[in-house]
Amino acid sequence: MYEEDVTNHVEAPARSGGDHSAIVKYLLLAVALIYVVASLYFMNTLKNRLDASDAKQQSLEAAQTELAARLHSTKSELKEALTSEVGQTKEEIARRAAQLEQQQKSSAAKLGGTEPAGPADCRCQYRGQRRENRSYRG
Repeated sequence: MYEEDVTNHVEAPARSGGDHSAIVKYLLLAVALIYVVASLYFMNTLKNRLDASDAKQQSLEAAQTELAARLHSTKSELKEALTSEVGQTKEEIARRAAQLEQQQKSSAAKLGGTEPAGPADCRCQYRGQRRENRSYRG
């Protein structure tokens, strides 16, 4: 009887050890399954975010292209307007110069038909006066 009791006691721990290793296996399997499901969820979430980011980037690139085109057209219009303004200003300056030249000629004709002396004539007259003054002193 004693031997039977020992044998029963030995078999009982073997059964509980087998149950313990089965529980650990199922627990590890459950953890692995949860890990796989969580990884799939996070990968799907990341893919959705990347898709949204790509769509946003494409829309921003399209908007940038549109703004660049508008900037180019505005720059062309501004350049054309400025060129037109400069052309008009040059024409006005040319007209005003012609008017002033005409007035100068008419004034010269009224004064006796002589043209006003230029800077070279003034220097010669001034030098001549200085020579006369020197000879007077001397």
